[in-house]
Amino acid sequence: MKFKLFFIAMLLGVAVSAQNNNADAKIEAALCKDWKIVAYEMFGAVNQLESNEVNDHILLNKDYTCTMVEHGVTQKGKWSTNGKMAYIAFMPDNAKTRRVYQITSNTGNEIKLTYQDSVLVKRIYHLKAK
Repeated sequence: MKFKLFFIAMLLGVAVSAQNNNADAKIEAALCKDWKIVAYEMFGAVNQLESNEVNDHILLNKDYTCTMVEHGVTQKGKWSTNGKMAYIAFMPDNAKTRRVYQITSNTGNEIKLTYQDSVLVKRIYHLKAK
């Protein structure tokens, strides 16, 4: 009887592990890329990048580390998402608060991220895979 329970528990563990690996593979395929910021929307207007923003990008790595270049300033940190990929949370190495970007569109090579800052200004970032 103990062997049967142990065997069933092992099979369930393998099934759960396989599902997590499939979810991770989907996340990696969809998000783990070097995303170049090509434009952003604010107050309903699409804005082109300024000279200090032309190299802005977000590099999401498979080990859940990331590099974000925003306004020419580089920050390294960690990123996370939920299983449904509804958001990307970015936690810089040198900060105590995380930034959460809602994923509003993902076509594979293009993605839109919505961010609302502490004074409730909403920006929609348009990114393309490099």
